[in-house]
Amino acid sequence: MPISPAILLAWGCAGSAGPEAWESPEGTDWAQVAASAHNATCGLRGDGAAECWGYDADQGMTPPDVPLVRMDVGYSVCGVTKDAALVCGGGWGTAAGVTVNLSALADGAPYADVAVGGTFYCGLSEAGALRCISTGQTAVVVPTGEVYTGISAGLSTLCGLHDDGSATCWDTDGVRADHPGPFTRVEAGDEGACGLTEGGGIACWGATFVDADPGPFVALSIGGDAACALDGGGAMACWVRGGGVYGVNPPEDGPFTGVAAGTTQVCGLGADGAISCAETQSGRK
Repeated sequence: MPISPAILLAWGCAGSAGPEAWESPEGTDWAQVAASAHNATCGLRGDGAAECWGYDADQGMTPPDVPLVRMDVGYSVCGVTKDAALVCGGGWGTAAGVTVNLSALADGAPYADVAVGGTFYCGLSEAGALRCISTGQTAVVVPTGEVYTGISAGLSTLCGLHDDGSATCWDTDGVRADHPGPFTRVEAGDEGACGLTEGGGIACWGATFVDADPGPFVALSIGGDAACALDGGGAMACWVRGGGVYGVNPPEDGPFTGVAAGTTQVCGLGADGAISCAETQSGRK
């Protein structure tokens, strides 16, 4: 069961040993930025080194200690190595410090992408095969005969994008739903997902707080209580769930080429290779 955002925000008030999730890291050699749905931000440097900061990171979330070419963040940080293998670092919360066993996915296939959800860990092979394992009581059943071009995972949702632009999503009970699109990207949230249409509009289904929007946008990230999208000029627009988080002023020092949203933070990857983050407005101060 996902942990209450109110509890997570209360944890954040207690202070942490390292940088807060919304603090911008130093350097201009970043290649990717990603956020947990709660209170951690992770960056991937150009040399493949991954780093994480924020409360989740202080509580045991550690990235893999090998160079990566791609990563995703849930309760753990997982990535694709330069040898096209899947690896995970240590987890936080109930799985604090525990490394997920990916041996079932070590089938010799070269992997191109990874998706991390609340209880499932998935890899997308270079041939478009989607393979998943589950750390919970229920497993996501992914048909082995289907081909995908992209994947995304939220706490309770996994989505795959087909080459015809249609999307298929599953929840943690393995219930499947197909969405015709066509979409250019799909982004999974806690209990729903959104697709970017061919015209750059946002179309959502399930329980998501992101508004339908004609855009045009080129990228989207859905976190625990915040979500943000990038337009073609690299400017950021954001939405909030409400409740614990009631507003967000996205970083303005773009243009951005990548976006990551969590609960306490929204971050952008600048065209200059810098990561810039901003704190969501949560009434904690």
